[in-house]
Amino acid sequence: MPKVYLEDYDDAADDDYRRPRSLTATSRICHRPHNAKWKCLVLSLVRHGQASSNTQGWRAGSDSPLTSLGHTEVESLALAWSNVRTSKLVSSHLQRAVSTAKIISCANVSHPPIWIDRTVEEQLTGALAPKLFIEGRTKEGSVALGRVLVDGKMPRDHVPPEGGESLDMVAQRAKKFLLGILSTHAVEATGCIGGGRGGPQEFDLEMWRLGREEPEPGKMPPGIPHVVVVSHNVFLGELYELMYYWNWKEGSSERKREKLWCHWNNTAWTRHMLWIRDPPPDSSSSFEFDFVDLLPPTRKDGVPACLLNNY
Repeated sequence: MPKVYLEDYDDAADDDYRRPRSLTATSRICHRPHNAKWKCLVLSLVRHGQASSNTQGWRAGSDSPLTSLGHTEVESLALAWSNVRTSKLVSSHLQRAVSTAKIISCANVSHPPIWIDRTVEEQLTGALAPKLFIEGRTKEGSVALGRVLVDGKMPRDHVPPEGGESLDMVAQRAKKFLLGILSTHAVEATGCIGGGRGGPQEFDLEMWRLGREEPEPGKMPPGIPHVVVVSHNVFLGELYELMYYWNWKEGSSERKREKLWCHWNNTAWTRHMLWIRDPPPDSSSSFEFDFVDLLPPTRKDGVPACLLNNY
């Protein structure tokens, strides 16, 4: 059985990626001048296998186990990932994600330990909405959950009654997680993936891009940490949109911010190259961030998210 650890980090300030979040990292990285190199890592986002909640709906509860088909799906994924280099394997605490991570770890040649992190759990729906859905009061359940359109948009600040959380709250969790892994795992890219400072402009995307039809899980830039996250559809969607719109500014004329509606099927996975560094001395930002898709997610309409806007 793989080793399982419980993440317990300090609360990182939202605007400071340099604050360590792991138990072993205790010192803050000092501020660097703008000629500092970019730091980078590879991030893979994996959805759990089919769970009872995918087949039985709300009656299965919020922490449903994998089905027999779900186990089969994950075993197939784990076999394909058996030689994938993994620096850290993170899972939400929900059993469908933990079971998925355990199967992946057992099949992998390095048997990476599993770090349980509640930051990457699924959106909390609250107690009222599931009750309404189970009673067949679908419209009322949708309203309670916030799955209704207001002025053509889904409200991001709606908090489902009785213990739920809004999409904005999920996005804040995603931001905390993202800044945390960047602070503890990103490394300077010089000499690893390109010339110069090894930043986004020097990265050879065509060399490392994965084909959408039959992606090679083991193909990734050498020498760059690879963090794998096993999580859930809503959380993964919020995490991706956070990265996608990171540099978007309110009122920007370059592009309009719209919900991407990205969707991960059970055991679907995506992969991304992330960069972060300190900003110019005269900048009001705390850091600069950029990313590219090595394997992008797909929207519900089948369009790859990376094709919607040009960055």
